Amino acid sequence: MTTEKQILHNKNNAKKRIGKTWEEIFGIEKAKNMRIICSEKIKQKHKDNVGWKGKFKKGHKINYGKKRGPMKEEFKLKISKTLKGKKLFGDKHPTWKGGKYKSWNGYWNIHYPKHPCASSGYIKEHRLIMEKKLNRYLNKNEHVHHIDYNKTNNKINNLIVLSNSEHMKLVGNLYSLFPELIKDGIIKFDKRKKRYYYEK
Repeated sequence: MTTEKQILHNKNNAKKRIGKTWEEIFGIEKAKNMRIICSEKIKQKHKDNVGWKGKFKKGHKINYGKKRGPMKEEFKLKISKTLKGKKLFGDKHPTWKGGKYKSWNGYWNIHYPKHPCASSGYIKEHRLIMEKKLNRYLNKNEHVHHIDYNKTNNKINNLIVLSNSEHMKLVGNLYSLFPELIKDGIIKFDKRKKRYYYEK
């Protein structure tokens, strides 16, 4: 039975060997003999595997993860026959969720591949709602601002179209109000948590 010390010793040795060649670890002579033994063993094991050459390349590095061998032709044909004629895009895809998802930055995105500004077939919902109201496409320089700063509230009365410069001024205007809100005690700072907060 292996003791805890032996297991720890093996783990530490394995870490030291990562990214090194067999020559660096075992020396040239021992590495040469090990390659011959391993080559014969693997040849026997993968005899029926398509595309196996049974040789180690010079300077071969130790790989601690298992790699799957090349896929057999009959298996490839079986997969292609199963998927032939099937369109696994959009609403026919098994992971389809109605063409709407929330992106990493908190905005809702709608599946609308025909839109000229669509990215990977999706367009931001708040821009689409504003375009429908204006009955035209928005320019790249036009920004749709959420008045209540809630990115998921895409009601038309919460949206306003601004130019990029107008939007930057608006953000600056909001930040200029913070010192007054802190002074009046509406916004407070938590030193332990290192963040601002307000009491309801």
